[in-house]
Amino acid sequence: MWMLVVSYIVGTIIVGMLADRYRRSVGAWIALSIVSSPLIAGLILLASGPSAATNRFHSDGSLAGIPYRWQPDWSIDAVMPGGTVRFKTLDHFIAAVPHAGEAADNLRRERVRRAVEKLRQAKRQRQSFEFFAVVVIALGKIAMGRIRD
Repeated sequence: MWMLVVSYIVGTIIVGMLADRYRRSVGAWIALSIVSSPLIAGLILLASGPSAATNRFHSDGSLAGIPYRWQPDWSIDAVMPGGTVRFKTLDHFIAAVPHAGEAADNLRRERVRRAVEKLRQAKRQRQSFEFFAVVVIALGKIAMGRIRD
């Protein structure tokens, strides 16, 4: 019986995660999952597919009227005439945009600012991980000391 309850809860969580990925109302899909069943709600969600908002281009800015979006690998997606284009580097993107001018210099500064912020964030995460590791090791040593006593 408890396996059925656990699988129902896990299924409901999976439906909620899928709804979030599809940019659907997570609460509504979880409620539907609870009322009907996670399997039925999941199948309906899969059949309905992602919302139209999922396919929309979310811009980080524009250069000379051309919207662009940074990627994690520092490449750039831009909506150029004819469709979305991925540029490997910032310089490739700037070269493809006519009349970029001073805006290109601002974009280069923005890239440097983003890179520095990303490095700072990585350092903070590493420090918090190191702190967490020290705390876990200390608690483990305390627990082992109590077990031996």
